[in-house]
Amino acid sequence: MNTADLAPDLAPTTTSDSDTTSTQGPAPGGPVQAPRPDRNPEGPSPARPSSSALCAAMRRLSPYATKVFVTLVDGLAAGEASKLDQAPGAFMAVSVDCLSVVRKSGVAGKGPDGAIYAIAHRYEVNGDLVPDPDVEFYVTDDSDDPSGKAVYPTAIDHGPMGYHRHVELNAAGNPARFSRRGQADLAKFCEGWMRNIARQQRIWDRAG
Repeated sequence: MNTADLAPDLAPTTTSDSDTTSTQGPAPGGPVQAPRPDRNPEGPSPARPSSSALCAAMRRLSPYATKVFVTLVDGLAAGEASKLDQAPGAFMAVSVDCLSVVRKSGVAGKGPDGAIYAIAHRYEVNGDLVPDPDVEFYVTDDSDDPSGKAVYPTAIDHGPMGYHRHVELNAAGNPARFSRRGQADLAKFCEGWMRNIARQQRIWDRAG
């Protein structure tokens, strides 16, 4: 999945009542030099929202859908992939890729906090594989979830219907800004998709 493209509804920066939340972005008039501390009557500039704060505002998968997701990606390390095809000829196989390991600090040695995965259905047209769909997920550890993970859909490639990114990731792989409406709609779609995958690939006994 190409993570460079961004959905048109991602704005550089917004106020709290906007459809988009951001951790970065210039003022409307362009970059402005920060005032010297001893000449800033307003006090220090407010802190930008952290990745954790953005995740709290994003829609995550439900506990059931998360359990299905964790079943699909179980055991994959960065750069590894797997394929699940429990009903060949009846339903499309499920392709799963672990794209990268994510560290909140962006510094090696601080310990992995999560990962970025892609899950896809694909069909072949004239020798080319077409996604139907291919969805990217940002995943972090969460001790409060029964599966121990929090899963956030971030982007979707739906073949002829186009590619849409609703969460922009920074260089460390953590959320930097997102389209509130687009990301919520994608998460809602993935809820039903995970249920279909569980039924089609006969993983009810593992997902619960």
